[in-house]
Amino acid sequence: GKGHGTDRILTETFAPLPTEIIFSHETVEKHPNTMDLTALKDGGELLVQRVYSIGGGDLEFEGRAVPKQEGDVYLENSFAEIKQFCEFRYISLTDYVELNEGAGIWDHMLEIWSVMQTSIQEGLAASGELPGGLHIQRKAKSIYDHILVNKHPEIVECQRVCSYAYAVSEQNADNGLIATAPTCGSCGVLPAVLVPLYQAGRAEEDALVRALYVSAGIGAVISCRASIAGASGGCQA
Repeated sequence: GKGHGTDRILTETFAPLPTEIIFSHETVEKHPNTMDLTALKDGGELLVQRVYSIGGGDLEFEGRAVPKQEGDVYLENSFAEIKQFCEFRYISLTDYVELNEGAGIWDHMLEIWSVMQTSIQEGLAASGELPGGLHIQRKAKSIYDHILVNKHPEIVECQRVCSYAYAVSEQNADNGLIATAPTCGSCGVLPAVLVPLYQAGRAEEDALVRALYVSAGIGAVISCRASIAGASGGCQA
């Protein structure tokens, strides 16, 4: 709906083609997040396509075969199993994740880390009202600009962390680019914790990226464990 910027994104994506967006209250049994795309020319329909947003960034197109799921990525179902696997083979948790995900996960995590930093920078530089009709003003820049460095270090750090969390969350609300870690709604938490640690020299960049690397792997196992409710079988990332 409008709160998720659907109308704005569609208009910008199809520009300069004229686009009419209609929000329907029709109930679709298969999935509530459904969109019908209709291409028109000279008043006649060229093509109609129904698309379902089924979660996790995945789309399903009506009339098209659903892509076959990849094989199991993580065969372990608990951290105890992961620990046992690593100890038996004398490998680290980082090695474990790379073994399952492939070496490409490293570049992916570097990109996520970069997006986290950029979303803070852009969020702190922006001001004004957020879209959506609730008339909410951005707060991150104001919080950051009013930090008094002569205060107690703990207070300064708290204000900086708060301003960073607001900055990323407001970028999310403004349809900006953010890292959905751990979720879209809580996207400001990790950047607000990790970036100040890095800026203060309390953690090396390599260590932070490896922490993201490991947490992603363990998080995948945990989420799959929850979804299968203790049933046997492997997990997919």
